[in-house]
Amino acid sequence: MINAEKLVEEIRRELAPVEQEIRRHPYLAALETGRVRREDLTRFAGEQHHIIQSDLRSIALLVNRFGATPSRPFFQAVLVS
Repeated sequence: MINAEKLVEEIRRELAPVEQEIRRHPYLAALETGRVRREDLTRFAGEQHHIIQSDLRSIALLVNRFGATPSRPFFQAVLVS
């Protein structure tokens, strides 16, 4: 059986190409050079905030739905992370 540390290392290796694509995305370059308008950045931050809040509500519902099952600690850990 694979241990958690090896699993995390394997996942990182598998995701490395995706991480590089994200790091080379033109939006990040535009952001670093100041070519993103402040109102666009504000809008993006607001959208991210909305998404995160929605995700937190979804996880809270999962805790509520599966709170009496063995998976409760997992969902609670995700909620507080």
